[in-house]
Amino acid sequence: MRKARFGPGAAIGAVLMVAILAGLADEWDDEAREVFSPLTRDDFQIIVGQARVVDGDTLDVNGAPVRLFGIDAVEKGQLCQDTEGYDWNCGHRAADELARKLEGREVRCVVKDTDKYDRAVADCEAGGLSLNYWAVRSGWAVAYTRYSRAYENAEAEARADGTGIFAGAFMEPQEWRAKHK
Repeated sequence: MRKARFGPGAAIGAVLMVAILAGLADEWDDEAREVFSPLTRDDFQIIVGQARVVDGDTLDVNGAPVRLFGIDAVEKGQLCQDTEGYDWNCGHRAADELARKLEGREVRCVVKDTDKYDRAVADCEAGGLSLNYWAVRSGWAVAYTRYSRAYENAEAEARADGTGIFAGAFMEPQEWRAKHK
């Protein structure tokens, strides 16, 4: 029987691999740490299943209400204005676009918290796509910086591109809710 031996090249390769991985870890920004931090805890919960869209930032996953973490979508009854100043129902459109994005795909949500309405607050993905990130980057939600800064860059990019609600004028969802209680 022949014993496997590794020469000095393998040792150098291993040291280089560790250095590369350490360098990548240093490159993680605060957004990535915040999004993936629940996976490093022993007590995290995952909700998996088919989802029904309740509104632009809330899902029903197999009967479990789930609020997308770190984002705030325009509300279903909320109107926005297009570039010409005409009102349009951006809240319904945000929910419709999220439903279209899901198109029957299984959703996987990593629960971070529970809100005052007893909904799981989670980072969710479908088909490898972060739904939280997608909603903000596509212009159907804003980064909810009151709770997280994870999606600030996605919002800045959507604003710069004039995507979704950022194509015209709108009231911040939190402000709209306060005025329409």
